[in-house]
This record gives sequence, structure tokens and C-alpha cells, in this order.
Amino acid sequence: MTLDEVAQRAGVSKPTIYRRWKGKEDLATAALRTLQLAEPQVNASTSRGALVSILQNYRRSLLRPNGVALIGTVLAEAHHTPELLRLFRRRVVAPRRRMLREVLIRATVAGELRRGVNPAHAAHLLIGAFYAHYLQNPHISPRYPEEVVNLVWNGIARP
Repeated sequence: MTLDEVAQRAGVSKPTIYRRWKGKEDLATAALRTLQLAEPQVNASTSRGALVSILQNYRRSLLRPNGVALIGTVLAEAHHTPELLRLFRRRVVAPRRRMLREVLIRATVAGELRRGVNPAHAAHLLIGAFYAHYLQNPHISPRYPEEVVNLVWNGIARP
């Protein structure tokens, strides 16, 4: 993707693009952000339920057309366009991880989790399970978010 190609396909000049975006990386991550599904308000009454709700939306996001392919494209560009990956992490990845961590931090404060559980690591386990599953089988069952949360929760919850 070049800005010349984008400008041509959009029927605008490159200066028009630069008025709104700083460069290719900024434009690409802004486009990816618009493709990301809106995060619904989490109204679960339990920490476990909130995690399931967040991951149900994540599943929908991954399974939409080209969902995982877009992530792969960003990763493939990392060597040539490191700023793209940095912006992708900040604008797309970080908000969902933050939501998971916040639920896990509240669960820690409420005494629901074992002592020493690192909320960031638990969030990685929850999200990472989806990538591992997709690499083996692109069909991710609607029940998968709950199954993953149950598995991780059983390992981190206070007995």
C-alpha cells in the first residue's frame, strides 16, 4: 500500500490525505480501527461474566471477513513499517487488553483471584488462546469464549 495508490483509488490528492493523517501508518491504523467492532457495554454481574462478554466480542471481531488476515498483514509489515505495528498496538490491541486487565484488577481487589496473579499475563492467556485455536482451526465455536474463561478462571481464581 502506498499513499499514491490510496490517493488515486480515493480520487483525491496526496496533500488531501496528509491533511488528515500523518502518513501511511496513521492512515492504515485509523482504517483498521474503523473496521474493529465496537465494544459493547459490559453489563455482567460477575468478573467471570465480564471476561466472557469481552471475549465474545473479540471472537466476532476475529471471525469477520479478513479479521485475522488484517492482523497478519500488520505483523508482516512490522519489519518494513515498524510505526504501523506500534500504532496498531496502541490503537487496536491496547484498548481490549486494557478492558480485560481492568476486569482482572477489580477481581483481584475483590479477593476473587489467587495472590500473585498478574492481570496482564492472564489477559495474554485469554487472548492468546484465540490465536492458537485459529491457527489449528479457523472455526471458533460461539461457546469458545466461555470455555477459555472457565479454563483460565479455574487456574487463577481463589479456591
